[in-house]
Amino acid sequence: MKNYLSELNAVLQSQSIRAISCDVFDTLIFRHTGTVEQLWQQLAVQAYQLGILCNDDPDAFVEYRKEAELAARRLMMQREGHREVRLEHIYACWPSAQGEPLAQLEQQLEYDNWRLNSVLADWLVSQQQRGLLIVLLSDMYLPASLVQCFFSAKAPQLLLHKIYISGEYQASKQDGCLYQRLLAAQQWLPESVLHIGDDKITDLQMAKAYGLSACHVGLGDDYLAQLKYEQRLFPLCIPGLERLRRQWRWLNDGSASSGISSRVYAPLLYAFARWLIVCCQQQGISTLFCLLREGDVIARLIQQISGHTLTVKTLAISRRSSFLPSREWSLDHVHQLCQRRGYTLAELLEDLGLECSPMWFQHRLCTLSAL
Repeated sequence: MKNYLSELNAVLQSQSIRAISCDVFDTLIFRHTGTVEQLWQQLAVQAYQLGILCNDDPDAFVEYRKEAELAARRLMMQREGHREVRLEHIYACWPSAQGEPLAQLEQQLEYDNWRLNSVLADWLVSQQQRGLLIVLLSDMYLPASLVQCFFSAKAPQLLLHKIYISGEYQASKQDGCLYQRLLAAQQWLPESVLHIGDDKITDLQMAKAYGLSACHVGLGDDYLAQLKYEQRLFPLCIPGLERLRRQWRWLNDGSASSGISSRVYAPLLYAFARWLIVCCQQQGISTLFCLLREGDVIARLIQQISGHTLTVKTLAISRRSSFLPSREWSLDHVHQLCQRRGYTLAELLEDLGLECSPMWFQHRLCTLSAL
């Protein structure tokens, strides 16, 4: 697997670049919910809870939302000859009077779900300090002011030269016109601009078609294939999981162990940590002690997951000393211990925290099975 930062640095070293244009979503910003469809499902739930919607079917809402956007784009094509729309255009096609409050709620929910790709953001800051200008390009219906507000709050050191949003410029990366707008407005030579993005067509092929240097930082065919397989097998829909997976692609070292840990172990451990939080909340547990080295991994995961008030601590303890306290005590359990090979009376008394009686002292090294 490619190391994205190494590839980006190689482009800058081999070409005379004066500005960097960067895609926004799935490149510089990740949604905490995962996909945009999952965000719309969350929007449906919140809208129902707030009384904006009377239908509590999130899947149906997602279909209505898709239809409204398609209708808005068709209408824009008929009226103005292009397909680029803003959020208010979409909800103007909503089949009820709740369009305006839904638009406001979606915009707020989008903002609350955004998470910064800190690896790429830090790299852009370092290039900015070398004198390169940074612009953002996005095929999106949300306003540039919202994007600017996010970066001002989450990455104030990243000074954006300009933000180009397709819905505001009536031009997109998909048709190449947004690249034309960028080059014309800034009076830059195409070959002096490096574009970074995750989409093979809009961010790679179209950027190169208009003369820009381009670096594709996609999710990868292996990742997309795995995602489809998981959704068919068992859709987890765990908030934050896809965001962590996508961020990992900027952190991996290219080794097989790194790939296995991110694609196999990480989803399982993350799901376990989420389940553990829910169990503690249901049982009124406020402090969680995680045991041994494995517990340290779980503790760190729980601390990274938002939305809970658990106090998480690690506790160093041997497996032997934690064995008995973890079991429900009964005569059957004592009988089970007696069958353990090589388990002596002294070890049993030590595990129970008892002193050996003088009458049993001579037998302390005998196994329980022998006694």
